[in-house]
Amino acid sequence: MTSIFERHTELYQDMRRQRDEAEAEIKEYVANRSYLRGLLRHRENERDEARAERDDLAAALRTIKDWSDAYPLTVFPEPNFGAAAEALKDAGLSLDTITASNMRHAIEGAGRIASEALATLNAKGRNRPPFDGEGGMAIDKGVGGEDDQ
Repeated sequence: MTSIFERHTELYQDMRRQRDEAEAEIKEYVANRSYLRGLLRHRENERDEARAERDDLAAALRTIKDWSDAYPLTVFPEPNFGAAAEALKDAGLSLDTITASNMRHAIEGAGRIASEALATLNAKGRNRPPFDGEGGMAIDKGVGGEDDQ
């Protein structure tokens, strides 16, 4: 038979064990909650960056579209290419070289617009790792980019 003292000691130890287990569960809950908050902030930042990228790319496409509308047929009707070729031939030129020069100019302009948009994306650097490689989030440790500094 156990004494009252031994029984109280057992109960006290049991209560301490339960308290320690509850504290461990609370710490785990708080850690998970902090981790999830960090992950949510990270995902929100990624979403905002993706929206900004989309807006930048859409602006570049609008610029190209506006440029394509700059020479409407109502203002600049299609020429008689045969007559133009003959007139240019008399002047020692060819319609092919003039056409190629115009197309080169137009495509280089569109290429510059696209290059600028792509350079903007690269400069913003969407290459931040979401995790630090040690099981933690990069955002928790203050690494990875301007937003975290």
